[in-house]
Amino acid sequence: EVAQSSVAPELAEQLHLEIAEYLESDRNDDGIVDHARIARHFDAAGEPSRAVDYYYRAATHALERRGTNEALRLANIICDRVETTHSFYWRTQKLRINALKELGNHDEWKNTLDEMLELATSKEGSEHELEVYVELAKYYFNTNSYSEADEALERVNELSQETNQPTERLRAAEIKAKTLMNRGEGDRALTIIDSV
Repeated sequence: EVAQSSVAPELAEQLHLEIAEYLESDRNDDGIVDHARIARHFDAAGEPSRAVDYYYRAATHALERRGTNEALRLANIICDRVETTHSFYWRTQKLRINALKELGNHDEWKNTLDEMLELATSKEGSEHELEVYVELAKYYFNTNSYSEADEALERVNELSQETNQPTERLRAAEIKAKTLMNRGEGDRALTIIDSV
């Protein structure tokens, strides 16, 4: 940063690009790559698409290592840099949901799901709508809102039949069985599990 302030912007961008590309190829003795550092250099080099890729890798790595706050911070950077139609946006929102769930931040978790649902339903034939309803069902299950979970699961079943996605029906059945178990309806839960 100090060196950058004394260099022409074009040269600074070129230097950041060279540093980022060097860091891409450089591994420490453990084979670990500092994805966030690479992302910052690509950002400074005016290469946002390459930066987003590395921010996503850094966020995923942070979440895997229980660096949940860091994962959320990096995910927010990505969301600020990409359009809602970009594939990274959806992948990042899923990562944000996992981080928010781990942090127990139910309000922001729900707001993220609502935003995703609005985006998914605003486009006819969106492949993401089914995915969002599954996540909503999980959210409602985790917050003990079982009737809302049931409504989301009904929508999952409808959409999975319309789009012929049996895997999502299986995920819905699993959530429904857990809901029933928590309600003390173990026999009904076993019936659902057996039918799957």
